Amino acid sequence: MPCRPYLSLMAFAAGDDLRFLVVATPRASRKYRNLMTDPRVALLVDNRTNQPEDVKQAIAVTVMGVAEECSPAETGYFFGLYRDKHPYLVDFATSLENVLVKVQVDRYYLVSRFQEVREYSPGLRSFFRKGPPPTVY
Repeated sequence: MPCRPYLSLMAFAAGDDLRFLVVATPRASRKYRNLMTDPRVALLVDNRTNQPEDVKQAIAVTVMGVAEECSPAETGYFFGLYRDKHPYLVDFATSLENVLVKVQVDRYYLVSRFQEVREYSPGLRSFFRKGPPPTVY
């Protein structure tokens, strides 16, 4: 079966410089197979409360990047980020069936007030665009 877009609810952690995110996933999962076939990823993080006020007050961040399995040399650093953010998931993250996957972030798109969009590039360390949401094909 060809790789298709696939969405999963996931716990993640970010480095202080926001250049990388890390997630844990089972090697036997569709998610892992898709990531290894096509490593381009988009993650959505938001603070919705499912209240009417969300239209004006909620903030959402779309993260665009490239995923790859952490190398043995990187595992300690990325596991530390994940463990510190999600101590209740340590057993899951260290299971022999699971793997840590790092996402090298290309762009963050922050949407607030329903349609105000700002773009952030970790390499440039600044927000540099306001306007309507970006068109993605």
